[in-house]
Parts: sequence; C-alpha cells; structure tokens
Amino acid sequence: MGKIFNRISSFILVMAFVFGFSFNTAKAEEYSNITIDGEIQKVRAADIYLDGNKVATDTPAFTYKSRTLAPLRAIGEALGAEVSWDEEEMVANLSLNNKKLSMKIDSNKAVINGVEKNISYDMPAKLVNKRTMIPLRFIAEELDCKVVWDEANYAVRLYSGYKNVYVDGKLEALQIVNTTLNGNNIDLDFPSLIYNQRTLLPVRRLAEALSAEVEWNDTGVITVKKDGNTIEMKLDSTEYTINGETKTIPYGIPPKLVGDKTMVPMRFLGETILGCAVEWDENSFTANINTSKKYEPEPAPTPEPEPAPIPKPEPDNEIAYNNGIKIVLDAGHGGSDPGAPSYSKRNGGAYPYDEKTVTLNVTKKLEKILKDRGYNTIMTRDADYFVGLTERAEIANNNGANAFVSIHFNSAGATSATGLETFYFPGSGEGRRLADNVQRKLIERTGAVNRGLKEARFTVIAKSNCPAILTELGFVSNPNDEYWLQSDEYHDIAALAIADGIDAYFGR
Repeated sequence: MGKIFNRISSFILVMAFVFGFSFNTAKAEEYSNITIDGEIQKVRAADIYLDGNKVATDTPAFTYKSRTLAPLRAIGEALGAEVSWDEEEMVANLSLNNKKLSMKIDSNKAVINGVEKNISYDMPAKLVNKRTMIPLRFIAEELDCKVVWDEANYAVRLYSGYKNVYVDGKLEALQIVNTTLNGNNIDLDFPSLIYNQRTLLPVRRLAEALSAEVEWNDTGVITVKKDGNTIEMKLDSTEYTINGETKTIPYGIPPKLVGDKTMVPMRFLGETILGCAVEWDENSFTANINTSKKYEPEPAPTPEPEPAPIPKPEPDNEIAYNNGIKIVLDAGHGGSDPGAPSYSKRNGGAYPYDEKTVTLNVTKKLEKILKDRGYNTIMTRDADYFVGLTERAEIANNNGANAFVSIHFNSAGATSATGLETFYFPGSGEGRRLADNVQRKLIERTGAVNRGLKEARFTVIAKSNCPAILTELGFVSNPNDEYWLQSDEYHDIAALAIADGIDAYFGR
C-alpha cells in the first residue's frame, strides 16, 4: 500500500477519454454550465489536493447537489488502480490490490469484491460528456484515503495512508502505522491504526507472532495467555485483570472494535503486558516491538528535600486557598515572532494559523483557571506583541516567581509527527518534578501520544531562577491534528490539565 500511495504526491494521470467539458478556461472559483441527465446545470469547479499537492488535471472536478464529482479514471489511476470501462453495460471497473469495485452509471449501488453496496451520500456515478464522473468522497474512502472538504479554498483534500473504518458506529479515517516485530514486518491481515493519538493493533496476529494464546467471548472479553500469565481485557473498558488482579490501562484508550477487528493499544500490550520495549521511528512512521529489550518505565526523579512550605494565610475570600504562590505564565512567541505555522498555512488549507495565536489562547485560559484556584499569576505577554527570551525569564526572576510555565506548540518536517512533550533544564530536580506532574496530567486529559519528559537549555527555562518548564502541546505541522489543536475545546482541556499539574506539584 505504501508504494501505491507514494505515487500520489508525485504525479496524477489524466483520464484516457479525450472528450472535453463545456467548462470555460476559468479559475476554480468560477461557475460553468454543463449538461447532466439532459439538463444544463450551473456548477462550480473544485480543486483536488493529494497529500498536500494540488492536482493538475485537464478534467476539473465540480460540485453538484452539494457533492463533488470527479473523473473516475484520473483519480483511480492516480492512486495506482487499474480502471476499465464496459461500454455495453455502462459500468466502470476499478481494481486496486485486493479490492475490485464496479459502478454502473446512474445506479446508487456499487459492487465491491462481488458484494453489492449502496453508494453513500446519495450521488451515483454520472456520464457527463462521455466521461465517468464519480462521487469523490465515496471512491476515496473506499480506497482508504482521508477526505477533507476545504470550504475556504473550495477544494477537496485527500490524504493517503489511512484506513476508513467504523468505530463506535461512526466512519473514521484512521492513519496507518507500519508495525514490526524485532525489526521484521508482521503478517497482519489488518493494519495498525492511530486512534485518539494512540496506536491500536489487531491483538490476535500480534499474540500469535509472540506465541501467546488469545481467546474472546460474546461479552467482549479478550483473554491473552503467555508465560504463565493470564490477562483479561474487555472492549471499551480501561480496566483489565492480570492473574485476577484488577488494574487500569494507562493512557486512557481501551480495546476497541475497529471495523470487525479487535484492536488493543500497542504500547499497553507490548510494555505493560508483555514487558518488552515499543520503539517509535518518526521518519518511517513505524512502531517496533522489541522483545529482546525489556521495557523499563522512566525512573521517577530523585527525591529532593521539600522546599520550605509557602505560607498560606487565612482565606479572606472563597478562592484564596492558594494565595502566596506566584506563577509566571509565558505564551510562546508573539508580535514579529509568529512561531510555527500550521500545516494549512504552509499548504493553503482550511485552518491557517500561527503558533503565537494558539499559545496565547491557552495561556489566557490557564491564567483564569489558576486565578480561580487562588494563585497569583503574571503573564509575560497578554496580547500579540514581541517579548525577548531573556526578558521573559527576568519577569519571573524580578517577581520572585515560584514557578515558570512556557506554553508552546510543536512543528516538524515529518507531517506525521504527533504527541505532547515537556522540557525542563538539565539537572533541575524541581524542574523535572514540575514537568512530570504537568506532562502526566496532559496525557491523562488529552489521551495524546506521550513523547515524555526531555531536557533542554532553552533560554526561558535556563535563565529562570525558579522551577521552569516548557511544554509542547502538539504538532501544528500535522494535517490530522491542526484542526483539533486550534480548537477552543482542546485549549480548555490543555489549560485545565496544566493547572492540575501545577496543583499536583504544589501538593494541592
């Protein structure tokens, strides 16, 4: 599948039929008249993007009755499929890997691997000026592309490397993860997938590869037996038992029924249950289960003498229980320093924004929560203006801050990069303890990929005299994450998690 989809971004083959539409040579946002079902219809051309690259084709797609119709041959062959046309039966045939799809003109049904299926979205294939035009979303989802409608640019954006499956009764486009065992490919009949920023994989094939026994019953209980241990998990439950002892699945993602496959969180199964290391390669988007390397949880920070308790005066109002603790909140970037651009801003998508905007929004929400909890807060910036890095640290030092928290969003060259991480200054035990509390609460509340704690010598934390951290709240460079990361809902969740982490650090 990888080889097939790699072709997408490099070329798009035009349709073999040479008959033209009556479109004027107009830009995509202009309207044109075409004949459909014997009637002249005014339609609007829509651009198509594949993996971020605009498709150049002499056959424009267009919207009709709120659906996008596109030339079957051009799209099919772009995805590496074989396309044929049965003139007598008026049937278009497409073959890709182990999937064979047939669509009859004006029929609301398609035949997929010999099974008749209703075409979703109430739009059949149409013959327009002797070209087969198909509902783009239907064909793209059948060929496992993620489909996003970009209203701002009046375009359809297709992303390869996905599997369209039903989860909890809803069709989801989940990103495919390459999965290896000790560096070798696992013969999976169903791919590993990213769901809620966690990798799920089919439990039976992995268990068989590891010489474990797997059983499940009609009540949704999955039993794994290996090396004298018996593990029982239940679909949609974050509780499991190991040799009869009930425990909680970390990261908050339970086993799920994905399509008709029982999927379990890979890191949970590999690290917690099987005790082996799970390694992640960002460049190849590959998760490797290394049975020769024992999983060792990150050691807890070395306990240090507790700092002198901060005086807590008698409350004189209903929110004063934490008075005396001063937190400096640093919204990353600002003014002439925009920070990282979102994927859409770099590639002409629906969600163009800069890092400086989302960091400020989260920081303002965090300030309100902390004030409501009685903390004294100082913001290094409260609007869109530039503040130097050293100046940010000096704000904390000059005000005798008890903690410094810098809010950022991440970016990477690989658009698949995802997850959250928190930095502290090397050798700072209190900085690490603060980072650990905040990172743990962030993962608990967001369910995101945990990229862990990391040491760094960033100016803002290096020059702060108090415990200082810098947290990265996700990759705006990831086209699958950028919408969620700019949403008010996510900002609320992230701000609440950071506040909980600060509470935990101060023993509240």
